[in-house]
Amino acid sequence: MKTSFKVRHNGLKQLLLLFFSIIFTTFALAESSDHPPNSHAKKYSDGWECNYGYKKIETDCEQVELPAYAYLNYSGDGWKCSRGYQKTGDVCANIKVPDNAYLTEWKAGWECERGYRASENSCVAVSVPINAYLVSNGEDWKCDRGFRRIKERCEEIIVPANAYPTNDNYGTGWDCVRGFQLVKDTCNKVKIPKNAYLTNNASGWACDRGYSKSGSDCLAVTLPENAHLDYSGNDWDCNRPLTKRNGKCVDY
Repeated sequence: MKTSFKVRHNGLKQLLLLFFSIIFTTFALAESSDHPPNSHAKKYSDGWECNYGYKKIETDCEQVELPAYAYLNYSGDGWKCSRGYQKTGDVCANIKVPDNAYLTEWKAGWECERGYRASENSCVAVSVPINAYLVSNGEDWKCDRGFRRIKERCEEIIVPANAYPTNDNYGTGWDCVRGFQLVKDTCNKVKIPKNAYLTNNASGWACDRGYSKSGSDCLAVTLPENAHLDYSGNDWDCNRPLTKRNGKCVDY
């Protein structure tokens, strides 16, 4: 009786081992079949990706075909043209570099040398007029100080007494020096009233703290009761919680 039970127990154990072996094999085959040829499982996420040199086309990995003068890109699923060539459709065409230019990595594949600028497929010399100089990128020019650009030439700026050139291409092309202000086409000396100082604003002067502007003079600010000079120093505010009304500080 015991022997019969033992035989049946061992038989059941073998059947279970066989069953799980079949299940494991089935899952292993199913898992491996999820990856098409020339691919591998992703390292940090689920799924798969094509090997280097292959690109994903729907559920397959196809080899990247390199045209002449090309190399695989960083990810390996595409290609780039070698230096001196640029992508034109499915080929790498030779870049035609015009005279006075050099190869670059930019869209056109070339740039003009300093002192030249691009014009269609060539580089033309920048014509620098008298009293001018090339700008930093070498593709244009600016007038020297004391001159301003008028079309394709540099015109001298006529600066009146007590002024300096600004090189602006608009307005007078000059500004008055500190202490003088523009009056028509001349710079007149700023008349500073008592209790005032020079500034760079239009009038050329401002009142000292504790004084306010009245015409061409600076008059002392008269503080009513419970008031103080405001942040500008040229007017007053009421002490809180009072408010300004009719020249006085009153309750709300």
